[in-house]
Amino acid sequence: MPNVDGHDADAVRRAIDAARAETERPSLICCKTIIGYGAPNVQGTSATHGAALGPAEAAAARKNLGWDEPPFVIPADVKAAWDARERGARLEAEWQTRFAAYRTQHPELAARARAAHERRAARRSGASTRRKPIAAIAAAAKSMATRKASQAALEAFAPALPELVGGSADLTGSNNTLHKYSKPLTPSDAGRQLSLLRRARVRHGRDDERPWPRTAASFRTAARSSCSPTTRATRCACRR
Repeated sequence: MPNVDGHDADAVRRAIDAARAETERPSLICCKTIIGYGAPNVQGTSATHGAALGPAEAAAARKNLGWDEPPFVIPADVKAAWDARERGARLEAEWQTRFAAYRTQHPELAARARAAHERRAARRSGASTRRKPIAAIAAAAKSMATRKASQAALEAFAPALPELVGGSADLTGSNNTLHKYSKPLTPSDAGRQLSLLRRARVRHGRDDERPWPRTAASFRTAARSSCSPTTRATRCACRR
């Protein structure tokens, strides 16, 4: 389903409904969005990717989007629309019923799953497993970026949490989700690092869009699969 307006909630809902109705083959929903949508002076630019808008631009965006509520205030109707407590309680009860049946059929596997959910694996390793890395980080008192602190936390707790998985798209090297205990999740190896996909625009005489994983090698493979022999010999990205 191409060219879905990602800023139109009804259009996105229709696309999701259509995808759910298709039961014979996978569905891919391609939403078109504008980065920083609503910020009148910087939308559509890289300035909205990671930098703060600033008070003036934030105020202009709120006005542009017709949002009159004070900062950090959730209107009652929005809160009610997102309140899933009742549905969540029902789904939780259904899950508990299914898990009870699973536990009867597979007691050992069920015990392992329950241990993961309750973090018993970490507790069996002892409280010191959690306290030592925290104490070491606090004692070092180093000034570090939040993303680097996140990586330090992952490397501290990953050994005690075998169920901990994570991943990223092409920004893995920037957001530091790849820690020293990670290995890629593949069809043949149950690793802990997920290589998510993102969309890239590859130019070779025409515009073509292909999903590509975070590695440059895979990006070149995606580019090579979509270009022609003529452009490949001249200006295609897969030659570089």
